[in-house]
Amino acid sequence: SSPRSSTTTSSTHDYASSSAASMTQHPTGSSDRRLDIIAPSGSLGITLATPEQPGPAYVLAIQMDSPLIGKLHLNDKIVALDGEDVQRMMAIRVTDRLAKRSSNPERKITVTREGGVGGDQA
Repeated sequence: SSPRSSTTTSSTHDYASSSAASMTQHPTGSSDRRLDIIAPSGSLGITLATPEQPGPAYVLAIQMDSPLIGKLHLNDKIVALDGEDVQRMMAIRVTDRLAKRSSNPERKITVTREGGVGGDQA
């Protein structure tokens, strides 16, 4: 079956910052980084999908003019929005929450990213 996906439209905003990187060690030996991405107001130009219910939603596509290019990576898992746990939400619900906050000056998107340090752009 194909994953459910949801798209936010693109925007011409050109700033975003990444902060608060940390590593989480899993019992299996794989490690995920937890990152807080600060997104600007407006549309983000990303597509989220949920491969299985319950979540988490993950980044399926990033448009070339997205303000989050270089900040979000493909397959990043969205785990929180502005501190709200969204790990068990389908992509459409996460997208709706992002859209409802689109007039906020910034939105904090917390993701987990597989892999070690640096250079893991998908």
